[in-house]
Amino acid sequence: MVLKIIVKEKNTKKPIQFVLVRIENVIESYVDDTDTKGIAEFEGIRDGKYNVKIRSKDYRPFTERMYLSRNSIVNIKLHKAFD
Repeated sequence: MVLKIIVKEKNTKKPIQFVLVRIENVIESYVDDTDTKGIAEFEGIRDGKYNVKIRSKDYRPFTERMYLSRNSIVNIKLHKAFD
């Protein structure tokens, strides 16, 4: 079972490639970069609340606490850094 986080640009809805996605709670931390389709995948996570952090020099930082489960897809839209 795999958690997929899909990262897209807010206005154009195009996938954002090669951005760092980190999910973490008090026990665990996982990191992956998005692929060419804007997808970061995380295997073996436990269901629960995580802080999701996304960083890229071209986009505003994203941080949000959310419930994540092993077999789900989460869509996140980022704003350009200088809009």
